[in-house]
Amino acid sequence: MPRKTLVDIRRSELHTHRADFWPWELPILAFIHKEQIKEVGEIDCDNRVLDPEAEFARLERRFGWDKETHEVRVRAIYGNGPLGVAKLAEAMEGHLKEQAENDGRVAAELDAAAAAAETEGAPPIDDAEQPRTRRRASS
Repeated sequence: MPRKTLVDIRRSELHTHRADFWPWELPILAFIHKEQIKEVGEIDCDNRVLDPEAEFARLERRFGWDKETHEVRVRAIYGNGPLGVAKLAEAMEGHLKEQAENDGRVAAELDAAAAAAETEGAPPIDDAEQPRTRRRASS
């Protein structure tokens, strides 16, 4: 299942906005908000990942253009035209590959823990008891 990153965006001293973003959206957020963003965790997401061209168009609509430079923000990060779409596709594929590797490691760790519990006579670990949200330590 795809995962999004939870991000706190500090808008002012009194207001911090929390939202979820795909990992390939984070460089655009950093471009917009500079040091005012902080990754606070991950959430499982039922949304399917779009193809790179459709995702590039969605990001253009979502993040718009910079008022100072008059440049479309997604193009400032990934580039224009087919080159930008190709760089976005690489970022998307990299995230999905990394996520699949991490999911494989987690599944292997759960299997090893269950096997160890069975050999020690402890009750087996039930996957349904595992939390659906994976959180990373804040840095």
